[in-house]
Amino acid sequence: MESSEGVNDLDYDLLEVIGHGSFGLIRKVRRRSDGMVFARKEIHYKKMEERERKQLASEVHILSNLRHPHIVRYFGRSIDRANHTIHLYMEFCGNGDLGSLIKECQQENSIIPENILWSIFVQLTLALYRCHFGMDAPSSDILVSSPPSPPSSVVVLHRDIKPDNIFRDGEIYVKLGDFGLSRILDDPSRTFAQTYVGTPYYMSPEIINHEPYTAKSDIWALGCTMYEMCTKLPPFRAMTQPELNHKIRRGIFPPIPGLYSMTLRDTIRWCLAVDPKRRPMASDLLMIDMFRAYRKELEILELRRELKVRENNLLKREASVLAKEEELKNKERILYEKEINLGKAIQAHVCRSQTEIDRLYSKTQELGHSGERTTGRPSTVLSTHTIASLHCSSSVKDKRHVTIDNNLSKLSPTHFSPGERRQITISSIPIRQPLQENTSKLSNTTSNKTPVTPNRLRVSPSHRKTLDSPLHSQGLLRAEINTETIGNLRNPRPTVMEMWKKNVWEDGDELPSPFLRKNVTISN
Repeated sequence: MESSEGVNDLDYDLLEVIGHGSFGLIRKVRRRSDGMVFARKEIHYKKMEERERKQLASEVHILSNLRHPHIVRYFGRSIDRANHTIHLYMEFCGNGDLGSLIKECQQENSIIPENILWSIFVQLTLALYRCHFGMDAPSSDILVSSPPSPPSSVVVLHRDIKPDNIFRDGEIYVKLGDFGLSRILDDPSRTFAQTYVGTPYYMSPEIINHEPYTAKSDIWALGCTMYEMCTKLPPFRAMTQPELNHKIRRGIFPPIPGLYSMTLRDTIRWCLAVDPKRRPMASDLLMIDMFRAYRKELEILELRRELKVRENNLLKREASVLAKEEELKNKERILYEKEINLGKAIQAHVCRSQTEIDRLYSKTQELGHSGERTTGRPSTVLSTHTIASLHCSSSVKDKRHVTIDNNLSKLSPTHFSPGERRQITISSIPIRQPLQENTSKLSNTTSNKTPVTPNRLRVSPSHRKTLDSPLHSQGLLRAEINTETIGNLRNPRPTVMEMWKKNVWEDGDELPSPFLRKNVTISN
């Protein structure tokens, strides 16, 4: 599939077939992006002759350059080379053509009102003005005494104007379409002849006589179309082609019913003048007072229509904005609900965590009370390497045969092998009277003798030794190190620590230390 002019067949949904031709059909299609409906002409060019292919290429070229409110708009084409088919995407006019309108009037035995006829007459003349002069007609307020000179670009002759090629777009609006037999004059002053072109009932005398013809041949076909809308029959009718040609050359046709105004009847007869020189141009028709009046009315209706289209577009845009606003509100509501749910989840998690913390704290309290009921005070279990609290005396309890360095000044809290775990229980033990006496003796000894620094703390056979500190009177208690529940305990020699430096607060006051100082003598 080869697409051109921005048209891709895959972007359209196929609908029903609305017409047939000698080389294909016309189908309704809907564009998926916006739902707009088009008329697609599917033309099979494989069996076409070279002349017909050139004619098709000419139609595509003409349509791509014609832009007018009363000409069926061309949107693009695509070529399916595998199936030898070309697709022309045209504007869709959903109310049929004037041929179907005439048939309805015949079946219902009704007539078309004159105001509708004048409106259609004016619209078709404006479309032919655009084709013949290469520009839009001037406004109805501007008087033009002579027809303008066409631009040097192109002049388009339709050559097949008839009710079946005029499409209805609403109740009173029509559009000229089907430029399949159109020709382009590169030189506006040049004329050309064609032996047989168009529909026989609407061919002009110069075509039948094989004479050169110009844009006035389209005016003849326009007069035939307006006559048929008034009488519901073509102006020239015959059983054979020679008889039809004779009537066309003579300009013999039945009169238009008198229920229509003389101005309308005279205008149609003017368009059906046999001599092309006596036939009007599109610019001449637009100078008629009735044309000017209906053009003014048509311009007002066109303005109202344009305003209506703009209003509809604004309403669609407003609806789109409201839809987006509602969508944003829904998203905001969803985010708010998620925020509320997240807050509730966080609050529930915090409550569960607090409950777990309280449970663990209570369990810790119970374990502390059950493990040290003799002390009368709760204990704290530390899972990391630590040193006893400052307000503690030194009491080591070890129920394993290990060697503990009694030189506490050299003890390092980091001197443990990787992977080892030690549990240290620090508790507050009631002060005994003998400890106070030992403290006083130690104080006296210290005052009379030179301080001796102990080298090693020896563990008693019961693996327990109580150290009485001279600072016990200042509030120090006893610290117990319990390694009972820890297996594979190893106690290598600790590293040296500089314990002779003073332990002080930030404000300079000396702190009590759980370690033995150099000026302290421990008596056994």
